[in-house]
Amino acid sequence: MPNPEAGWNLTNVDECLDRWEQVCAPADDLRRLVIAALLSRMDDPYDGARREFGGEPSLWFWMVPGSLYAGQAVYVSFMVFERLGTVRIDSIMTLSWPA
Repeated sequence: MPNPEAGWNLTNVDECLDRWEQVCAPADDLRRLVIAALLSRMDDPYDGARREFGGEPSLWFWMVPGSLYAGQAVYVSFMVFERLGTVRIDSIMTLSWPA
């Protein structure tokens, strides 16, 4: 586990943000909300996240709080490497809310 005072180390954030921005072209306020939410993963990557059981034991999914708008929400998938104290962001995506 990481040092609680130092927090978790985030990796692959810039690449995923760039890809999300290119594909989804989010508004500036949504972009800022997502960046702030991603930084919160440094404090507790598990907060509000759901573990994906099956293939990869450290794969987690999380809906960015406050991102639900016009039937869509921003989701993040990430891997947690506890022994390294690292959270690797794998994707950021805007998905339609289930009907």
